[in-house]
Amino acid sequence: MGTAPDQLCKTFTQIIGIGAVEPLAGACETAALRSFPLRIQGVSADLLIAKGLGFSFQFPLDRQGKALCIGQINVRQQELQRVIRSLTRYPDIQIASTPQLFLSSRPRVVSINIQALTKPLRFARIIRQVLTETRIRTTPVRFQTGNQVCKQIATTIRSNAQAFQVNGSCIPRIQRTRPSFILGRRNNSFNNFEYAITPTIHGKPRSYGKSLCLARLWVFQHEIQTVVSRIRKEQLQLGNVSANFLFSTPRSYYITYQTIDDPIRFARKSARIIQGLHG
Repeated sequence: MGTAPDQLCKTFTQIIGIGAVEPLAGACETAALRSFPLRIQGVSADLLIAKGLGFSFQFPLDRQGKALCIGQINVRQQELQRVIRSLTRYPDIQIASTPQLFLSSRPRVVSINIQALTKPLRFARIIRQVLTETRIRTTPVRFQTGNQVCKQIATTIRSNAQAFQVNGSCIPRIQRTRPSFILGRRNNSFNNFEYAITPTIHGKPRSYGKSLCLARLWVFQHEIQTVVSRIRKEQLQLGNVSANFLFSTPRSYYITYQTIDDPIRFARKSARIIQGLHG
């Protein structure tokens, strides 16, 4: 029999109804891909950080059964106002930010970051209603352990990086361990260094040639100048520097960058960019 947190997480995921539970400590998180086609720098990009949905709540719950609940909804530009109108009908939900994370995308995609202090199942029902009202369609994702090439890319970035594969792309992740708070509650979701490597030519699942390489870094305010200057020094295309969630302590931001390059060369550059940025 599952524990109470396991059962709550399962019910949360079932209500939202979008698919996979992501591997995560200290939180329950569910994720799926939007079903529309997306190309970034001319390369097909079925990637969570580019066109995904993700929703989570944090453990433990307080005495009222409430938790920090956060989410990210990637929408096409023409969907933005419709989704915002739907979200603002619910007083529990705060819209934190709406950045465009990656450049040269067709169509243009904007990420809506939301947050709430509420009961997780209430949050899940609100999200299900919003997705239904706005006719957002998704496709499920399945996380697989990265193959040897993907693991090599991940450990080149940092020795403790995890390596996953989703839809043929390599997804290295490094979870930040420095305490991060939103609305005064500890947060364990989305606060990572995440990368996505997608071959420009598909059909070789065990090797990566020239690839679309994307990065989304969760950084703290005092790290921004260092990271941006390193991205420019490595001659990578800076995408965006944007605050992600409201009332975060320390103040936190997303920095994105991208290129089409050899994945190992990208990994070495990425290792230099985050050098000295501790959990």
